[in-house]
Amino acid sequence: MNSISRHITLKFISFLLISLILIMTLIQVASMLTIKDNVFKIQQLWDEVQVEQSEKINLENSIRSFLGYGGMIHKLKNSIINNNPEDLQSIKEDIHQVEAIIKLYLSFQLSHAERYALNDIQTVVRNYQKKVNLLQPLFQENSSIKKIDSFLSINNQPALRGLSVLEQNNRKINHQDKISYSVQNDKFGLYTEIIAQLGYGGLIHHIKNLQIRGDNSYAVKAQQKINLLLINIEKYLNMDLAAEEELALNTFQQTINHYQALLNNLKRPVTAREIIDLSHSQSLDNKALKALKILEQRIEIELKSKIFNVGEQIHSIQDGIKELIQAVMFLCIVTLLFFSYIMFKKVILPIQKVTQSMVSQARYHRRKEVVFHPDQIYEIKQMIRSIRIFKHHERKRRSSQKLLTKMNLTTLRQLEEIKELQAKSEQKTDQALTLANHLIELQKNADNDRKNALESQRRINTILNTVHDAIITTSRYGYIESINTAAEMMLGYSEDELFNQNITVLMQEDHSSADKHIISEHFAPQRGSADISGREQLLKRANGTTFPVEVFLGQSEFQGEIKYTAVIRDITQRKKDEEEIQHLVLTDPLTNLANRRHFNRELQHALDVKHRLQLSVGLLLLDLDNFKPVNDTLGHNMGDKVLQKVAQRLLNTVRCSDLTARLGGDEFAVIVNSVNDRFDVLTPAQKIIDAISKPMFIDGECISISVTIGVSISPQDALSLEEFIHHADTALYKAKNLGKGRHFSYQDLSEEEKSGLQKKL
Repeated sequence: MNSISRHITLKFISFLLISLILIMTLIQVASMLTIKDNVFKIQQLWDEVQVEQSEKINLENSIRSFLGYGGMIHKLKNSIINNNPEDLQSIKEDIHQVEAIIKLYLSFQLSHAERYALNDIQTVVRNYQKKVNLLQPLFQENSSIKKIDSFLSINNQPALRGLSVLEQNNRKINHQDKISYSVQNDKFGLYTEIIAQLGYGGLIHHIKNLQIRGDNSYAVKAQQKINLLLINIEKYLNMDLAAEEELALNTFQQTINHYQALLNNLKRPVTAREIIDLSHSQSLDNKALKALKILEQRIEIELKSKIFNVGEQIHSIQDGIKELIQAVMFLCIVTLLFFSYIMFKKVILPIQKVTQSMVSQARYHRRKEVVFHPDQIYEIKQMIRSIRIFKHHERKRRSSQKLLTKMNLTTLRQLEEIKELQAKSEQKTDQALTLANHLIELQKNADNDRKNALESQRRINTILNTVHDAIITTSRYGYIESINTAAEMMLGYSEDELFNQNITVLMQEDHSSADKHIISEHFAPQRGSADISGREQLLKRANGTTFPVEVFLGQSEFQGEIKYTAVIRDITQRKKDEEEIQHLVLTDPLTNLANRRHFNRELQHALDVKHRLQLSVGLLLLDLDNFKPVNDTLGHNMGDKVLQKVAQRLLNTVRCSDLTARLGGDEFAVIVNSVNDRFDVLTPAQKIIDAISKPMFIDGECISISVTIGVSISPQDALSLEEFIHHADTALYKAKNLGKGRHFSYQDLSEEEKSGLQKKL
């Protein structure tokens, strides 16, 4: 220790200080490099999440779904094969959905190739829309399958080429390191490949064309798609899967095997083919669509798991930074204490001894010598040598002893003042050390409080994220501050997208003025409390669609500011149930026409409105002829099918603005709106007679029935509801007497018959 102390100088102490500062700097640089490496890993993970969450890929899959398996092409081909026009409305809805998705796709920043591809797809879809709008008459004429298929002949190559271009653009991603890789090796990629190979331009498209056209080239293409689908399913099964995913893939594989058997059957000659169970195919299709939905849900769950891992990595980095700060602070404190010890031991104490020696010399203690110590630093030793030289020359200055004495006295006073200042300095130093210790303790308490606050916030966020209802917190002026996970799933927005946005961004544009009035009412400064009762309203999702919700608003005060919490509940299913109940109440369950209650209500409404506008209303009462023998000979089941066929022909004959109802048994009625004269009613009556009189082919039976119609017009014939119906019934009775299969108007009755009727009334 002594040998080391001999070499300690002020220069060495300065060099040591600089070295320690450099070491601390290097430690900080190394820590920052470590943080940079962790951030890079997070960036890679986040890039993977963004790849799988790509909105354009989701839109491409949506286009394929609405066009392909379970969508427009699938339903259209089934309608042709089964000669069933009932799916035409659903096909039109799928076409509208594709149009909306393409419009949303075009709002992104796209390349020229992508825009040309979307325009090609849109052109083909619009061609299908024009054809579908003209299909109903072909089905009514019982046209052949080949005639309908020939009518629907559309070049699908531009749309298939467009989907291929979108796939090529969406499946490749360029990273900063210029390495390109495909997303087809993960679940999301395999799922999109299965959708592409199965639907539009894929297996279901080719195999349906093979059923309709009998061209073996479609069999080759369908077999290729089946092989690719089985390969992709095998790849999917080799991944780490949940039990429900394996079950979904097995169900989907059974569907592919069914289509393989169907394809093998279609390859045979017509005489050797087996009878195809269409209901079994439809059941397997429904199961396969549910299986694809399960796979899509599992992919979404895994995506959320990856996002959660990103959050965990960020928390880990934050903890590392916190520990780094604590370590740097500890190192700084240790360095400060070390240098304080060096300065006190090697500088302050030796200077005090030298000062005492100088004081002794000033008081004429000539015999007392200043002692050298081996551990004194070089500068202190130089000071001691100077004092000895001073003593050596003291004898030469005895002549000026008095002056020297005064100077010594002055020096003594100065030394006393220095001691006082030193004592005060030491006192201040003690106070500073006490204050520093107190600050360190306060900082520890602050760190503990911050940890507790973060833990409480984490628990609250966990609870909010498990709630199924959407929860949105806003400022008193309606600016969104936070949303929970249920709100993200319900609205299709992320929390970052909605942060600091006004809540009116979620309102339907058509009702923006009304919605803003509601919001201004909720967030008015003079309101003492929020309205916690639920109110129904339409909200808008990120994709532009609207849906009904029930909103409960709560008010609270936090740090002197008023906050609002909106609990939003999706009531789409409840609205559908209410509409279904209303439909059941007002609809005949057998024919799906309006029932008697609906008929009476609409007829009274038509009378009130048309009389107020000085317009006429026509009423047709229909009674089927020769219907009872059908029930007696062929059974009530056949009778029900005949009534359903009659209802369908009535709907195809009357105008959309008129109401068709079944009053009971074989009695029907039609309300004809906006009648100018009696011929406006007789014309549709004759059309109905012509349509019903055509032979009906049901379950191999040819059935011929006719209809007799009684006609009445208001206000010419009657003003009240009961009188109006009674006059039409009288005309019907008159038509029956004159001969079945005809119509008769109440106005054609003679005055004697009318007056006789009035007497009976």
